[in-house]
Amino acid sequence: MGPLVRLLPTEQKTTPEALAAVAIETIMAPIGVASSEAVAYCNELSHHLLTEPRARSYPSLQALGFWLRPGSIVSMIQEHLSAPEATVRAPRGIVFQIPPRTIDILFGFTSALSLLGGNVTILRLPENLSPEQELLLIMIRETLTKCPDSIHNRLLFIRYGKDDTITSALSALCDARMVWGNDETVMHLRSIPLPPLAREVSYAERSSAAALNAERYLALSAPEKQQLVRALFNDIYLFDQMSCASPRLIIWVGENEMAASAADDFYPRLADLAGDQYGHPGAGENLSKMNAHYLGLHDLKLESTTTYNAALTVMTLAGWTGLSAYKKLHFGYGLLLSAHIDQLRDLAFYAEKRDQTLAVWGFGPDETHAFVTQCGGRGFDRIVPIGQALAFDPVMDGANLFDILTRLVQVTV
Repeated sequence: MGPLVRLLPTEQKTTPEALAAVAIETIMAPIGVASSEAVAYCNELSHHLLTEPRARSYPSLQALGFWLRPGSIVSMIQEHLSAPEATVRAPRGIVFQIPPRTIDILFGFTSALSLLGGNVTILRLPENLSPEQELLLIMIRETLTKCPDSIHNRLLFIRYGKDDTITSALSALCDARMVWGNDETVMHLRSIPLPPLAREVSYAERSSAAALNAERYLALSAPEKQQLVRALFNDIYLFDQMSCASPRLIIWVGENEMAASAADDFYPRLADLAGDQYGHPGAGENLSKMNAHYLGLHDLKLESTTTYNAALTVMTLAGWTGLSAYKKLHFGYGLLLSAHIDQLRDLAFYAEKRDQTLAVWGFGPDETHAFVTQCGGRGFDRIVPIGQALAFDPVMDGANLFDILTRLVQVTV
């Protein structure tokens, strides 16, 4: 068994047995769901992130701070933690979370949700932390010094290498397990047994897209076009296009020539912005992008491929052949597919279970609702405005996370 390190309040070696003892002792002193202590932690961390100069250079940390602000937390509790009549929401218990490596600061969101659920959270971080993760861990540590003791041992952040013995021991302890990763990682972790009454939710590889109304785009003024380009830029590039919610396929909706004109106007604008704001991917990232590009040239039916600069390459589809298999590649760093359909609802014909988020612009509620109905459950769990693809919400991949993080206790007396 390799070393197991507890990261809060300070780094120290530990054992699964020691963690179990802390978790069980803590869960025996409940704070309840949406407790004042948990809300205070969220508020304090939000303030710290939004006012600390060290965090201002990281847009992802600013987004987390904004999401944790008091008004957002109150709305979240009211919308997602209400209980049906004759029931009371109670904590699930001990929650074991294994967040993905590709979304650096996701653990800030998921640990806060678990804390709001009244749980003790054992959360595994990677052995090599990114600068954003290092800073967020520091700021959580600093925030906890201002929180009551009842919160401290509810966030058990740990680090260890690939070790199924440790993972099995922690899984045997938990009441819920939450896992993110590629398909192979998720399947492997799901093979590790849980207690009979424990719940599990897993998030494997997904694919996302954006759809734009070509006619309405061409009618925009230059400043309006630039505003839309920036919104989509944020959706694509914030996490190097590695988030499952980041669009990798851009769909132009409308008459064919109009769609082509819109694409010809849009992509150079996106390339200019990405060149300035995103720049040149690192050597490893660029190699990954080139490999995916070459595979696309071989496997897809393409009308054209254009490399605008180091930050943007667009492969325009001449047909949808091979796209389903290609979606299984986890490509990014400014590599986009571009396609055309006549109506938004036509996309339902190509939708599949792997599709997660569709960011849209230029469509009314009737069109988006007709599209969801036409999909018939085959794909796309989220339809959001362009610019909000990466917004975190307790409803993830078609389910409310709080239904995993809490339980409903029926009370009829």
